[in-house]
Amino acid sequence: MEDGGMKFEGNNLFSIDPEHVRRIRLAIGVMALVLAIFNLFFGDPITLSTGRWSWVYRMITELFGIYGYPIFQATIGVACIAWSRRKSSNT
Repeated sequence: MEDGGMKFEGNNLFSIDPEHVRRIRLAIGVMALVLAIFNLFFGDPITLSTGRWSWVYRMITELFGIYGYPIFQATIGVACIAWSRRKSSNT
């Protein structure tokens, strides 16, 4: 499209342009890496172990200590960035 907007095939909202999907994955990966760096220096492991997914955080903290949560976030960030950099027709 000439206006730079989102491209849809017909009226199907699920046919988003793959380039936009790639950019969204890249943005999520960069945000996760920024959060990982922030939590590496300013994280508080006590507040991270509450809620429904506390067993995941507890297990990661038991494996990696106080660096567990930043490692978890960095892994998600790197995976999203790698997924966005992949050259494939399937998205």
